[in-house]
Amino acid sequence: MGIGLEALLNNFLFILIPLFLYQIFWVDKNMGNNAKQSKLLQTLIMSLMIILCMSFPVKFGPDFLFDLRHIPFILGALYIGYPAAITAFIVILSYRYFIGGDGVLR
Repeated sequence: MGIGLEALLNNFLFILIPLFLYQIFWVDKNMGNNAKQSKLLQTLIMSLMIILCMSFPVKFGPDFLFDLRHIPFILGALYIGYPAAITAFIVILSYRYFIGGDGVLR
């Protein structure tokens, strides 16, 4: 079970570190004056978080994988808006199709 805990902590880090970096380098440096540019960067960061979380899932068994892709999706939908939610949904579907596995029709 130790390996599962390590992967879960990695997923948390994949969510927290981009948020902190965005806060430090974009918002705090007063570079976020342009709202459209800021939302685009937030959407890209959210997509990166989703891809990283899906790339390194937690394995609880031979057939059960779990990841935290829903957290960036929900945060993006609530704080950025519906265009970011649609983009994140497309990223989730396309990357899920790319990595394959059970539940993907080919």
